[in-house]
Amino acid sequence: MAKKKTSRKKPAPAPTRAGQAQTVLRDTWASTAKALSAAEVEVQQQLTSLLKRNKISVADATTMLRQFKLRAAKMRAQRMRELEAGASAVQSRVQRESRNAGRFITGAVQSTLAALNIPSRKEVAELTRKVDALSKKIDKLRKK
Repeated sequence: MAKKKTSRKKPAPAPTRAGQAQTVLRDTWASTAKALSAAEVEVQQQLTSLLKRNKISVADATTMLRQFKLRAAKMRAQRMRELEAGASAVQSRVQRESRNAGRFITGAVQSTLAALNIPSRKEVAELTRKVDALSKKIDKLRKK
């Protein structure tokens, strides 16, 4: 009897790194969503029992929550104004100190150049101007 030919299935390709990352992300997302929904149910149950225990109606709790949100928004705005004022004070001080540091560095460089007997840019420019003026005078004298 002749043997039947069996077809072999091609092995599944090895998962790529992108595929592995996608799987990990998908699994993480699913477990996060599951944990969040479980936490939401737990919070809802605790809130309901807290309201019953303290004999607070849902309307009263809603009103308190609304008032809390308003107070929090006012405090947040006040803190932001204080933060901006503080930031502008710091910014102006940084600018002032950077100008002072620039003056200090310029003075230190000039004194170092003077100690090494190296002319400054101003001195070189002044000498160049004087040389140009003398050259013009010499040219005028030669033409005569």
